[in-house]
Amino acid sequence: MESTLQDLDLSLMRLGAALRTFKKVTCATYITCKLPSEVAARGRRKAALSASNISRQKKPQQSQLPVEGSKTRQPRIREFNMSTIKLHGLGDYAETIREHGTTDNSSTQIGELAHRRVKRIFPVIQKSQFTLGIAKYEQRQRILQKMHQRAPKSSRKRRRSTVNTVDTPWLQFDDVEELPEGSPDQHHIIAMDVRHGITISEWLSEYKDDPAIKVSTTYAIINFLTH
Repeated sequence: MESTLQDLDLSLMRLGAALRTFKKVTCATYITCKLPSEVAARGRRKAALSASNISRQKKPQQSQLPVEGSKTRQPRIREFNMSTIKLHGLGDYAETIREHGTTDNSSTQIGELAHRRVKRIFPVIQKSQFTLGIAKYEQRQRILQKMHQRAPKSSRKRRRSTVNTVDTPWLQFDDVEELPEGSPDQHHIIAMDVRHGITISEWLSEYKDDPAIKVSTTYAIINFLTH
């Protein structure tokens, strides 16, 4: 195993030297830019963001409206970046295997799941100070979790039983369930939140003798057959 790790060390050293030569010689000779498709996609994203910001204002001024063709977008120059965590970690592979064993003994699942959590938090924080926003979001989550753990178990069980049972298909006053915007002419509006869901089949079975259920079921069947 030691001879294999020595070969890995030498191979990584040769790879690092080749990358540095590529950075100094090849990258200095050529000017690389974004592809036209990437520039066009970036322009569409900026135009869509500008249009959404203007639509949120009550009375947009004429000067705030985007004018097509007013600015010529130049492709952004892209340089080869060696200051990445993947390249930086190559030099530690062999030593890590010596200390902790082969790579199949470890997993990156924890880091990947943490990365997914940060991606879910990112849309709801301020983009100019995203590090501070993520930290505050995590702090609020921990406070709420501690409050939940300190609450008596009896009250938590009672609260679950009053919300999630079939006999009470409604929410408590402290439970917020946001609904999407809709017109008064719509028959019903379904919330996107699935925390307080009920099973329709169980609910219909529980209230099968209710006259309102019978009338609505009959109306649904007639409407389905006549359309």
